[in-house]
Amino acid sequence: MSIQIGRFVGDTVQRIERSGNDLRVSGINESASQDAREAEMQQFSGLVDNNDETVVPVVTADRPDLDGFWKTSRAQITELPRVTETAWIWQWSINLERVGGGFAQPFFEQVAIGVHRAGGTAIGLQFAIHDGVLSSSGAGTEYTRVSEDGNVFVYGSTATSSGSSSLVRFSTAPSTYYESAVKIEVQYGATWYPLVGRQIPSPSDIIGAWRLTNGLVRVFPSATLGALDFEVYDPQGAAWVSVATFKHGYNDTFGDVKEQGIGVNTSTDGSGDPQFDAETAPAVIRNGPDLVAIQFDTLGWGMHTLSLRQGAYHVELNPGNSSARAVWLASSTACSNTDDSGIVATSADGNGNRVIICAADVGANLNTDLTNGVLETDNPSIPFGMGVCVNNAASLDFNGYDDVVDQFLATFSMRREVVGR
Repeated sequence: MSIQIGRFVGDTVQRIERSGNDLRVSGINESASQDAREAEMQQFSGLVDNNDETVVPVVTADRPDLDGFWKTSRAQITELPRVTETAWIWQWSINLERVGGGFAQPFFEQVAIGVHRAGGTAIGLQFAIHDGVLSSSGAGTEYTRVSEDGNVFVYGSTATSSGSSSLVRFSTAPSTYYESAVKIEVQYGATWYPLVGRQIPSPSDIIGAWRLTNGLVRVFPSATLGALDFEVYDPQGAAWVSVATFKHGYNDTFGDVKEQGIGVNTSTDGSGDPQFDAETAPAVIRNGPDLVAIQFDTLGWGMHTLSLRQGAYHVELNPGNSSARAVWLASSTACSNTDDSGIVATSADGNGNRVIICAADVGANLNTDLTNGVLETDNPSIPFGMGVCVNNAASLDFNGYDDVVDQFLATFSMRREVVGR
């Protein structure tokens, strides 16, 4: 019998020991390569002491009585000598504690506190779910987006400068819990694996081979030095398509973006492009199904934070440079300025999408170079949003340019916990 515990898949369960609501499950995996073994062992080890996922779904091939949500502890790995040319053998065991109050499909409770970053009022992305049943009316207005895993239902709610809060309860089947969820993926060899927990591996063949995705958009280091590639899922073509390559940098003089140039350090005033540190892997600061965030080093410019939420069409970049410099973000795409806090591509690309750049600031604090798709702010600690208006949507069904900018500005701080029925 196979078993899935969280994102880890155990090939064969060899032993189950019961004690009340507790199980000790032991099994064996025959990994297809050394890379696969390392990835699977990381996913298994990350199941314990994970504050971002206090409970995980368990799904079995033929034991529906075990399917549900469990707490994990005491994960153990035993590496065995390789016994064939095509399999790397290792044993595993873990403790599972049944979640009380209807473990097969318990209620999850999500508290969200919303704040408008630029001092106004807007409808933000408060909550998202792929497949489940809401038991609360506090989730706001429902909209549907199409991800790599199928429909994801997102809910909009108003956030103000003084703050707002909401409480939502929902239930979902363990078999669909991770569909359309956000995740950090790491490439082992030629295969991408979801990372579990916060211990990202850092051997030489892993560096730079990471990406954040929620099934709607994904972002990852570009082949262009100091840049990030941004893609969106196209449900019509059932494929990922490119939206933009984002570059960012600093200027000592606010408004110098046209002299700066895009992606080239042509200035003598200390301006330049942050470059990803090729010596270290990013640090994971949150890795849950509703939100992921990482920090990565940039040579000479400090740590930057990149975050992505479930159901979002935008990624957030928080620059780490606190010196008195202006900071810019560029897409190298001709844009128009139709919002006080952002710019959008003047026309749709070949896939019908329009790139969006926005910042948590307004008016005179922002400067633009629309020809090159640059947005600059005079505050070096201001977060930026990298987003997409899919299918050239107008302000319609939560996907228009103004909608996505509002969802960046009206940010929600969330925490999801399981509760008894």
